[in-house]
Amino acid sequence: MRVEERPLIHWVPVTGRDGRRHMEMRWDAAALGVPAPAHDLRKTA
Repeated sequence: MRVEERPLIHWVPVTGRDGRRHMEMRWDAAALGVPAPAHDLRKTA
């Protein structure tokens, strides 16, 4: 698969603050050509 054919968004397994694992949608920073965001993009209370 060529780089330009990679999806810009992908699902990654993450562990929440409560210790439960779930899938989360993340931007593929490598495909976008930008550094990964320092903060978490999901809304957490």
